[in-house]
Amino acid sequence: MNQRKLGSTTFPITFLLTLSSDRVTGAPGLSPVVTLSKNGGAFAAAAGAVVEIGDGWYALAGNATDRDTLGELALHATAATADPADQRYVIVPWDPFDANLGLARLDVAVGTREAEADAATRAAADITEHDATQAAIAALPAAPSAASVAAAVWADATRTLTSIAATMDAQGYTAARAALLDRLDAAVSSRADTTIAEYLRTRRREYEYATEPTASYETLYNAAGTIAEKRWRIYRDAAGTLSVRSSSDAIVRRDAEEAAP
Repeated sequence: MNQRKLGSTTFPITFLLTLSSDRVTGAPGLSPVVTLSKNGGAFAAAAGAVVEIGDGWYALAGNATDRDTLGELALHATAATADPADQRYVIVPWDPFDANLGLARLDVAVGTREAEADAATRAAADITEHDATQAAIAALPAAPSAASVAAAVWADATRTLTSIAATMDAQGYTAARAALLDRLDAAVSSRADTTIAEYLRTRRREYEYATEPTASYETLYNAAGTIAEKRWRIYRDAAGTLSVRSSSDAIVRRDAEEAAP
């Protein structure tokens, strides 16, 4: 195929040199001089390298400079002891070595594609829309500064920090409970333990009952001094058990003597 793609560097151009003595036998081992004529122009030295293939055949390597002009490319090669060789090739804009000359890429009908006029109309509409968007963006006011935002907040008549209020309510800090905090007028550790104080006080106090009571410790304490017929004492033994005994009981008398200041 005597065609080469415009500007290509593949697929060399080959030619045969024969001996001048018989004009039939290939002339090996020579150093041919190759000139080219592009589309009818004057012959000039080829830019591509010439290499020997064998049996009198030589190849001019593909070179973009040699193939930079569309049309006929004429080759003339000479060498000592050989007859000159001439070849004609055509430089084409397509790739003649491509499968099906590239026709396999026509996978759909051209008529199904957008017409050039329609594409131009759509492009113009897109440009108009883009320009309108840019104009709208340019017309937007400048972003407010932090100082102006703060000033606007404080200038508003209502400035309820709803998020903080919701958080306080969720933690149980209601308005009603807030007032109770005012009762913390002293440290709790600065006051005596009421449990110890009550125990010491009841250990030193005698109560009067008509008969030996069987009520609880708290009931005895609340009813202190309401019956004057007989004297009784609330007693706590070494194990911590509470009981009520008569003031004449030996254990109670001994306990009273030990507890007396």
